[in-house]
Amino acid sequence: MRRTLLLLVFLLVPWQVLAQDTGLLHIFPQVADGKSGDGTSYSTLFAVTNVNKGPTACTLKMYGVPLNRLGTTSNVFTLQGQGSLAILETTGIGTLVSGYGALSCNATVTAQALYRFQGIAGLLGMATVFSSPAYPAASLPLHLQDSSHRMGIAFANDTDTAIEVAIDVMDLDARIVASGSVPVPARSSVARFLDQLVTIPFVQGKEFVGTARLSSVSGSSFSVIGLLYVGSVFTTIPATQMPWEKRADAAITLKARPAYGGNTSGGGRAMVGSSVLVSAVANPGWTFSRWSDGNTESERRLTMVAGGLSLSAYFRPDAGFVVHQNQEMYDTIKEVMESQGVSAAVDLIRSLIRVGDSHLDSSGNTYLITDLDVKANGAWVIGDGSGPSNYTAFYWYSASGARALEVYLGH
Repeated sequence: MRRTLLLLVFLLVPWQVLAQDTGLLHIFPQVADGKSGDGTSYSTLFAVTNVNKGPTACTLKMYGVPLNRLGTTSNVFTLQGQGSLAILETTGIGTLVSGYGALSCNATVTAQALYRFQGIAGLLGMATVFSSPAYPAASLPLHLQDSSHRMGIAFANDTDTAIEVAIDVMDLDARIVASGSVPVPARSSVARFLDQLVTIPFVQGKEFVGTARLSSVSGSSFSVIGLLYVGSVFTTIPATQMPWEKRADAAITLKARPAYGGNTSGGGRAMVGSSVLVSAVANPGWTFSRWSDGNTESERRLTMVAGGLSLSAYFRPDAGFVVHQNQEMYDTIKEVMESQGVSAAVDLIRSLIRVGDSHLDSSGNTYLITDLDVKANGAWVIGDGSGPSNYTAFYWYSASGARALEVYLGH
Protein backbone atom coordinates (compact mmCIF):
# COMPACT_ATOMS: atom_id res chain seq x y z
CA MET A 1 0.00 0.00 0.00
CA ARG A 2 1.40 3.38 -0.91
CA ARG A 3 2.80 5.68 1.73
CA THR A 4 2.00 8.83 -0.26
CA LEU A 5 -1.62 8.66 0.83
CA LEU A 6 -0.90 8.51 4.54
CA LEU A 7 -2.51 11.84 5.31
CA LEU A 8 -5.83 10.55 4.02
CA VAL A 9 -5.71 6.82 4.48
CA PHE A 10 -3.95 5.69 7.60
CA LEU A 11 -4.33 2.16 8.90
CA LEU A 12 -5.98 1.69 12.29
CA VAL A 13 -3.67 0.10 14.85
CA PRO A 14 -3.68 -0.44 18.65
CA TRP A 15 -1.62 1.82 20.85
CA GLN A 16 -1.09 -0.39 23.88
CA VAL A 17 1.32 -3.29 23.88
CA LEU A 18 -1.63 -5.61 24.50
CA ALA A 19 -4.49 -4.54 22.21
CA GLN A 20 -7.60 -3.48 24.11
CA ASP A 21 -10.35 -4.50 21.69
CA THR A 22 -12.96 -5.12 24.43
CA GLY A 23 -14.90 -2.32 26.10
CA LEU A 24 -17.81 0.14 25.99
CA LEU A 25 -16.09 2.79 23.87
CA HIS A 26 -13.83 2.13 20.89
CA ILE A 27 -11.91 4.85 19.06
CA PHE A 28 -10.55 4.24 15.56
CA PRO A 29 -8.15 7.18 15.00
CA GLN A 30 -8.36 7.12 11.21
CA VAL A 31 -11.17 6.06 8.88
CA ALA A 32 -10.91 6.50 5.12
CA ASP A 33 -13.47 6.07 2.36
CA GLY A 34 -13.70 6.96 -1.32
CA LYS A 35 -11.77 7.05 -4.56
CA SER A 36 -8.45 8.72 -5.23
CA GLY A 37 -7.42 10.35 -8.48
CA ASP A 38 -5.66 7.25 -9.83
CA GLY A 39 -8.80 5.09 -9.69
CA THR A 40 -7.97 3.20 -6.50
CA SER A 41 -10.45 3.27 -3.66
CA TYR A 42 -10.49 2.81 0.09
CA SER A 43 -13.14 1.49 2.44
CA THR A 44 -13.35 0.62 6.12
CA LEU A 45 -15.28 -2.31 7.56
CA PHE A 46 -16.19 -2.44 11.26
CA ALA A 47 -16.83 -5.81 12.94
CA VAL A 48 -18.54 -5.70 16.35
CA THR A 49 -19.16 -8.81 18.47
CA ASN A 50 -21.38 -9.12 21.53
CA VAL A 51 -19.70 -10.86 24.50
CA ASN A 52 -22.77 -10.56 26.76
CA LYS A 53 -25.65 -12.98 27.19
CA GLY A 54 -28.25 -10.28 26.65
CA PRO A 55 -28.83 -7.69 23.89
CA THR A 56 -26.34 -4.84 23.53
CA ALA A 57 -27.18 -1.52 21.87
CA CYS A 58 -24.42 0.32 19.96
CA THR A 59 -23.91 3.52 17.96
CA LEU A 60 -21.11 4.24 15.50
CA LYS A 61 -20.26 7.90 14.93
CA MET A 62 -17.81 9.06 12.30
CA TYR A 63 -16.15 12.47 12.29
CA GLY A 64 -14.88 13.78 8.98
CA VAL A 65 -16.57 10.94 7.11
CA PRO A 66 -20.30 11.44 6.38
CA LEU A 67 -22.62 8.76 7.76
CA ASN A 68 -24.12 8.29 4.29
CA ARG A 69 -20.83 6.60 3.40
CA LEU A 70 -22.27 3.60 5.25
CA GLY A 71 -24.80 3.26 2.44
CA THR A 72 -28.12 1.80 3.61
CA THR A 73 -26.60 0.41 6.82
CA SER A 74 -27.74 2.19 9.99
CA ASN A 75 -25.09 3.44 12.39
CA VAL A 76 -27.40 2.50 15.30
CA PHE A 77 -27.83 -1.23 15.87
CA THR A 78 -28.47 -3.92 18.49
CA LEU A 79 -26.53 -7.13 19.00
CA GLN A 80 -29.06 -9.72 20.13
CA GLY A 81 -27.07 -12.28 22.09
CA GLN A 82 -23.63 -13.52 23.04
CA GLY A 83 -21.54 -14.09 19.94
CA SER A 84 -23.81 -12.10 17.64
CA LEU A 85 -21.97 -10.03 15.05
CA ALA A 86 -22.64 -6.72 13.31
CA ILE A 87 -20.82 -5.63 10.14
CA LEU A 88 -20.76 -2.00 9.04
CA GLU A 89 -18.82 -1.03 5.92
CA THR A 90 -18.27 2.22 4.10
CA THR A 91 -19.10 2.23 0.40
CA GLY A 92 -15.71 3.16 -1.06
CA ILE A 93 -17.32 5.48 -3.61
CA GLY A 94 -17.32 9.25 -3.90
CA THR A 95 -14.44 11.63 -3.18
CA LEU A 96 -11.78 10.31 -0.84
CA VAL A 97 -12.36 11.55 2.71
CA SER A 98 -10.87 10.68 6.08
CA GLY A 99 -11.66 11.12 9.76
CA TYR A 100 -12.04 8.92 12.80
CA GLY A 101 -14.69 6.61 14.21
CA ALA A 102 -16.16 6.30 17.73
CA LEU A 103 -18.18 3.21 18.65
CA SER A 104 -20.13 3.32 21.91
CA CYS A 105 -22.22 0.48 23.38
CA ASN A 106 -24.22 0.01 26.57
CA ALA A 107 -22.32 -3.18 27.40
CA THR A 108 -18.94 -4.70 26.61
CA VAL A 109 -18.22 -5.65 23.00
CA THR A 110 -15.17 -6.49 20.94
CA ALA A 111 -14.52 -4.35 17.88
CA GLN A 112 -12.04 -4.36 15.02
CA ALA A 113 -11.71 -2.53 11.74
CA LEU A 114 -10.83 -4.07 8.41
CA TYR A 115 -9.17 -1.59 6.12
CA ARG A 116 -9.34 -2.32 2.38
CA PHE A 117 -7.44 -0.86 -0.56
CA GLN A 118 -8.80 -1.73 -3.99
CA GLY A 119 -7.84 -1.10 -7.61
CA ILE A 120 -9.61 -1.58 -10.91
CA ALA A 121 -8.45 -5.21 -10.99
CA GLY A 122 -9.73 -5.93 -7.49
CA LEU A 123 -8.43 -6.08 -3.93
CA LEU A 124 -4.86 -4.79 -3.56
CA GLY A 125 -4.41 -4.98 0.19
CA MET A 126 -6.14 -5.06 3.55
CA ALA A 127 -5.36 -5.19 7.26
CA THR A 128 -7.34 -5.87 10.41
CA VAL A 129 -6.60 -3.70 13.42
CA PHE A 130 -8.07 -2.97 16.85
CA SER A 131 -9.43 0.19 18.43
CA SER A 132 -7.22 2.58 20.38
CA PRO A 133 -7.81 3.49 24.04
CA ALA A 134 -7.34 7.15 24.98
CA TYR A 135 -4.61 8.17 27.44
CA PRO A 136 -2.67 11.41 28.08
CA ALA A 137 0.77 9.98 27.23
CA ALA A 138 2.27 7.15 25.18
CA SER A 139 5.49 6.12 23.49
CA LEU A 140 6.37 4.51 20.17
CA PRO A 141 9.61 2.57 19.59
CA LEU A 142 11.68 3.86 16.67
CA HIS A 143 14.09 1.77 14.62
CA LEU A 144 14.63 3.60 11.37
CA GLN A 145 17.33 2.13 9.16
CA ASP A 146 17.54 5.18 6.88
CA SER A 147 15.40 7.98 5.49
CA SER A 148 13.35 5.45 3.49
CA HIS A 149 11.99 4.17 6.81
CA ARG A 150 9.19 6.49 7.85
CA MET A 151 7.09 6.33 11.00
CA GLY A 152 3.53 7.49 10.49
CA ILE A 153 1.39 8.58 13.45
CA ALA A 154 -2.35 9.31 13.59
CA PHE A 155 -3.96 11.13 16.51
CA ALA A 156 -7.67 11.29 17.33
CA ASN A 157 -9.25 13.77 19.73
CA ASP A 158 -12.69 12.52 20.80
CA THR A 159 -13.42 15.52 23.02
CA ASP A 160 -15.04 18.93 22.56
CA THR A 161 -11.81 20.80 23.31
CA ALA A 162 -8.80 21.20 21.03
CA ILE A 163 -5.60 19.65 22.34
CA GLU A 164 -1.90 19.84 21.55
CA VAL A 165 0.27 16.74 21.58
CA ALA A 166 3.95 17.28 22.36
CA ILE A 167 6.40 15.00 20.54
CA ASP A 168 9.84 14.27 21.97
CA VAL A 169 12.21 12.01 20.06
CA MET A 170 14.62 10.41 22.53
CA ASP A 171 17.78 8.41 21.95
CA LEU A 172 18.59 5.12 23.67
CA ASP A 173 19.73 7.01 26.79
CA ALA A 174 16.37 8.85 26.99
CA ARG A 175 17.95 12.16 25.99
CA ILE A 176 15.63 14.39 23.97
CA VAL A 177 17.23 14.97 20.56
CA ALA A 178 14.29 16.50 18.70
CA SER A 179 10.98 18.03 19.72
CA GLY A 180 7.80 19.20 18.08
CA SER A 181 4.08 19.26 18.57
CA VAL A 182 0.88 18.81 16.64
CA PRO A 183 -2.49 20.48 17.31
CA VAL A 184 -5.54 18.23 17.12
CA PRO A 185 -8.84 20.12 16.88
CA ALA A 186 -11.90 18.98 18.80
CA ARG A 187 -13.67 15.89 17.39
CA SER A 188 -11.09 15.34 14.69
CA SER A 189 -8.02 13.34 13.71
CA VAL A 190 -4.61 14.29 12.35
CA ALA A 191 -2.17 11.95 10.57
CA ARG A 192 1.42 12.83 9.72
CA PHE A 193 4.76 11.20 9.14
CA LEU A 194 7.04 11.78 12.13
CA ASP A 195 9.67 13.41 9.90
CA GLN A 196 7.08 16.05 8.95
CA LEU A 197 6.80 17.07 12.62
CA VAL A 198 10.42 16.87 13.83
CA THR A 199 13.90 16.55 12.36
CA ILE A 200 15.07 13.01 13.04
CA PRO A 201 18.84 12.95 13.79
CA PHE A 202 19.94 9.99 11.70
CA VAL A 203 23.44 8.76 12.58
CA GLN A 204 25.57 9.49 9.51
CA GLY A 205 22.30 9.76 7.61
CA LYS A 206 21.64 6.06 7.92
CA GLU A 207 20.01 4.98 11.18
CA PHE A 208 18.12 6.13 14.23
CA VAL A 209 17.09 3.99 17.18
CA GLY A 210 15.11 5.46 20.04
CA THR A 211 11.63 6.37 21.19
CA ALA A 212 8.95 8.89 20.31
CA ARG A 213 7.29 10.09 23.50
CA LEU A 214 3.85 11.57 22.89
CA SER A 215 2.10 13.57 25.61
CA SER A 216 -0.84 15.90 25.86
CA VAL A 217 0.30 19.37 26.86
CA SER A 218 -2.83 19.90 28.99
CA GLY A 219 -3.25 16.34 30.24
CA SER A 220 -6.31 15.61 28.09
CA SER A 221 -6.45 12.11 26.65
CA PHE A 222 -6.01 11.25 22.98
CA SER A 223 -5.94 8.11 20.88
CA VAL A 224 -2.93 7.31 18.73
CA ILE A 225 -1.70 4.70 16.27
CA GLY A 226 1.66 4.12 14.62
CA LEU A 227 2.64 2.63 11.27
CA LEU A 228 6.17 2.00 10.04
CA TYR A 229 6.69 2.33 6.30
CA VAL A 230 9.66 0.84 4.48
CA GLY A 231 9.16 2.11 0.97
CA SER A 232 5.58 1.15 0.15
CA VAL A 233 5.50 -1.76 2.64
CA PHE A 234 4.17 -1.10 6.13
CA THR A 235 3.83 -2.75 9.51
CA THR A 236 1.84 -1.68 12.55
CA ILE A 237 3.75 -0.40 15.59
CA PRO A 238 1.72 -0.47 18.84
CA ALA A 239 2.31 2.30 21.35
CA THR A 240 2.83 1.88 25.08
CA GLN A 241 0.89 3.84 27.66
CA MET A 242 3.15 6.13 29.70
CA PRO A 243 2.57 8.12 32.92
CA TRP A 244 1.63 11.69 32.10
CA GLU A 245 3.70 14.55 33.50
CA LYS A 246 2.89 18.22 33.10
CA ARG A 247 5.17 19.63 30.45
CA ALA A 248 7.20 22.59 31.64
CA ASP A 249 8.56 25.09 29.20
CA ALA A 250 11.03 27.92 29.52
CA ALA A 251 12.28 30.87 27.51
CA ILE A 252 15.48 31.20 25.55
CA THR A 253 16.54 34.80 24.99
CA LEU A 254 19.03 35.64 22.26
CA LYS A 255 20.65 39.01 21.57
CA ALA A 256 22.98 40.24 18.84
CA ARG A 257 25.85 42.39 20.12
CA PRO A 258 25.97 44.96 18.66
CA ALA A 259 22.47 44.68 17.24
CA TYR A 260 23.55 46.00 13.84
CA GLY A 261 26.35 43.43 13.65
CA GLY A 262 24.08 40.50 12.84
CA ASN A 263 20.98 38.52 13.69
CA THR A 264 20.09 35.53 15.84
CA SER A 265 17.42 32.86 15.44
CA GLY A 266 16.03 30.12 17.67
CA GLY A 267 14.82 32.23 20.56
CA GLY A 268 11.40 31.78 22.13
CA ARG A 269 9.89 29.13 24.37
CA ALA A 270 10.60 25.40 24.32
CA MET A 271 9.91 22.37 26.48
CA VAL A 272 12.39 21.75 29.30
CA GLY A 273 14.81 19.02 28.23
CA SER A 274 14.23 19.58 24.53
CA SER A 275 16.97 20.31 22.02
CA VAL A 276 16.87 23.83 20.55
CA LEU A 277 18.80 24.91 17.45
CA VAL A 278 20.11 28.49 17.66
CA SER A 279 22.17 30.39 15.13
CA ALA A 280 23.93 33.70 14.61
CA VAL A 281 24.33 35.27 11.15
CA ALA A 282 26.55 38.30 10.62
CA ASN A 283 25.47 41.30 8.57
CA PRO A 284 27.64 42.51 5.65
CA GLY A 285 30.88 43.99 6.98
CA TRP A 286 30.75 41.91 10.14
CA THR A 287 31.89 38.44 11.27
CA PHE A 288 30.45 36.27 14.01
CA SER A 289 32.93 36.11 16.89
CA ARG A 290 31.47 33.97 19.69
CA TRP A 291 28.56 33.42 22.05
CA SER A 292 28.58 34.91 25.53
CA ASP A 293 29.33 31.47 27.03
CA GLY A 294 32.52 31.21 24.94
CA ASN A 295 31.20 28.85 22.27
CA THR A 296 32.41 29.80 18.79
CA GLU A 297 29.96 27.80 16.66
CA SER A 298 27.59 30.11 14.82
CA GLU A 299 24.98 27.33 14.73
CA ARG A 300 24.60 25.04 17.72
CA ARG A 301 22.13 22.99 19.74
CA LEU A 302 21.18 23.80 23.31
CA THR A 303 19.31 21.69 25.84
CA MET A 304 16.54 23.72 27.44
CA VAL A 305 16.78 23.97 31.24
CA ALA A 306 14.07 24.79 33.76
CA GLY A 307 15.27 28.34 34.39
CA GLY A 308 15.56 29.20 30.72
CA LEU A 309 18.60 30.33 28.76
CA SER A 310 20.01 33.72 27.82
CA LEU A 311 22.83 34.17 25.32
CA SER A 312 24.37 36.99 23.35
CA ALA A 313 26.03 36.57 19.98
CA TYR A 314 29.03 38.87 19.51
CA PHE A 315 30.01 40.16 16.08
CA ARG A 316 33.22 41.97 15.11
CA PRO A 317 33.73 44.34 12.18
CA ASP A 318 35.65 43.13 9.16
CA ALA A 319 38.90 44.86 8.18
CA GLY A 320 38.22 48.28 6.67
CA PHE A 321 34.65 48.42 8.00
CA VAL A 322 33.88 51.54 10.01
CA VAL A 323 32.47 51.09 13.51
CA HIS A 324 30.61 54.29 14.32
CA GLN A 325 30.33 55.69 17.80
CA ASN A 326 27.05 54.51 19.17
CA GLN A 327 25.36 54.61 22.56
CA GLU A 328 24.16 51.06 22.00
CA MET A 329 27.74 49.80 21.70
CA TYR A 330 28.67 51.64 24.87
CA ASP A 331 25.67 50.13 26.68
CA THR A 332 26.45 46.69 25.31
CA ILE A 333 29.99 46.67 26.71
CA LYS A 334 28.77 48.06 30.01
CA GLU A 335 26.10 45.38 30.25
CA VAL A 336 28.63 42.63 29.58
CA MET A 337 30.99 43.99 32.21
CA GLU A 338 28.26 44.22 34.84
CA SER A 339 26.67 40.84 34.13
CA GLN A 340 29.69 38.73 33.15
CA GLY A 341 32.67 40.50 34.62
CA VAL A 342 35.60 42.55 33.44
CA SER A 343 37.33 39.78 31.51
CA ALA A 344 34.23 39.26 29.36
CA ALA A 345 34.14 43.00 28.66
CA VAL A 346 37.83 42.87 27.72
CA ASP A 347 37.13 40.06 25.26
CA LEU A 348 34.27 41.99 23.69
CA ILE A 349 36.30 45.18 23.33
CA ARG A 350 39.17 43.28 21.80
CA SER A 351 36.75 41.79 19.28
CA LEU A 352 35.66 45.30 18.28
CA ILE A 353 39.06 46.93 17.79
CA ARG A 354 41.73 46.04 15.28
CA VAL A 355 45.45 46.43 15.03
CA GLY A 356 46.05 49.23 12.54
CA ASP A 357 43.22 51.43 13.83
CA SER A 358 44.16 54.49 15.85
CA HIS A 359 43.39 55.72 19.34
CA LEU A 360 43.44 59.12 20.99
CA ASP A 361 44.40 59.54 24.61
CA SER A 362 43.06 62.19 26.99
CA SER A 363 45.96 64.50 26.09
CA GLY A 364 44.97 64.44 22.42
CA ASN A 365 47.80 62.19 21.24
CA THR A 366 46.84 59.96 18.31
CA TYR A 367 48.72 56.82 17.33
CA LEU A 368 48.09 53.42 15.77
CA ILE A 369 46.84 50.49 17.81
CA THR A 370 49.54 47.88 18.06
CA ASP A 371 49.30 44.22 18.90
CA LEU A 372 50.65 45.12 22.33
CA ASP A 373 47.80 47.55 22.88
CA VAL A 374 45.17 44.98 22.00
CA LYS A 375 46.73 42.39 24.28
CA ALA A 376 47.58 44.85 27.05
CA ASN A 377 47.26 43.71 30.62
CA GLY A 378 44.86 45.46 32.95
CA ALA A 379 41.11 45.96 33.22
CA TRP A 380 39.05 47.55 30.53
CA VAL A 381 36.25 49.59 32.12
CA ILE A 382 33.51 51.84 30.84
CA GLY A 383 33.30 55.46 31.96
CA ASP A 384 31.96 58.90 31.13
CA GLY A 385 35.29 60.70 30.78
CA SER A 386 35.78 61.48 34.47
CA GLY A 387 37.11 58.15 35.70
CA PRO A 388 39.59 57.57 38.52
CA SER A 389 42.95 59.26 38.21
CA ASN A 390 44.72 55.95 37.71
CA TYR A 391 42.86 55.38 34.45
CA THR A 392 43.66 57.02 31.16
CA ALA A 393 40.82 57.80 28.75
CA PHE A 394 41.15 56.47 25.23
CA TYR A 395 38.94 57.14 22.24
CA TRP A 396 39.16 54.33 19.72
CA TYR A 397 38.98 55.24 16.03
CA SER A 398 38.58 53.20 12.92
CA ALA A 399 41.32 53.45 10.30
CA SER A 400 39.12 55.95 8.40
CA GLY A 401 39.10 58.33 11.35
CA ALA A 402 35.53 57.84 12.64
CA ARG A 403 35.33 57.57 16.44
CA ALA A 404 34.23 54.11 17.43
CA LEU A 405 33.92 53.93 21.21
CA GLU A 406 35.35 55.32 24.41
CA VAL A 407 36.96 53.13 27.06
CA TYR A 408 39.44 53.35 29.90
CA LEU A 409 42.60 51.30 30.01
CA GLY A 410 43.68 50.58 33.59
CA HIS A 411 47.43 50.67 34.22
